[in-house]
Amino acid sequence: MLSNVEAPVLTIRACELHDVDAVTSLMHEVRYPATPGVMRERIQMSQTSEKACMLVAEVDKVVVGLLGLQCIQSHASRNQATQITSLIVRHSHRGAGIGRRLLELAESWAREHGSEKLLIIEGNRDEHKSSYPFYEHIGFIKHGYRFSKSL
Repeated sequence: MLSNVEAPVLTIRACELHDVDAVTSLMHEVRYPATPGVMRERIQMSQTSEKACMLVAEVDKVVVGLLGLQCIQSHASRNQATQITSLIVRHSHRGAGIGRRLLELAESWAREHGSEKLLIIEGNRDEHKSSYPFYEHIGFIKHGYRFSKSL
């Protein structure tokens, strides 16, 4: 006789203020120096702006992923783009398709908000290089380098 087997349930939803500790922890996992106060501000901004979005991925009601999006207008292009400001999946849940599902939602959100391009600006930090094959596998193309200057 076969027994019942329950599979984990993945839910992707809008990030809410009660998620602040979970998303701060995710940011720390990829070495971003975020504080709960800063993440609270970003969540609130995403809740009130038509040009920004934050989503969380939950497995069995535990936050394991984060996606941040923002519409941008560049002088280099007449068309609006959507920038992925954060895409994080907890190390323990990578390889399960969560990042791919988040990016599918990013593409839909970007189209719905008038963007014709989805951008990820990674820089050359060593801890990010392991994500490059994932982005390329799902259709992203690397263009040049990013320059920045602290003020």
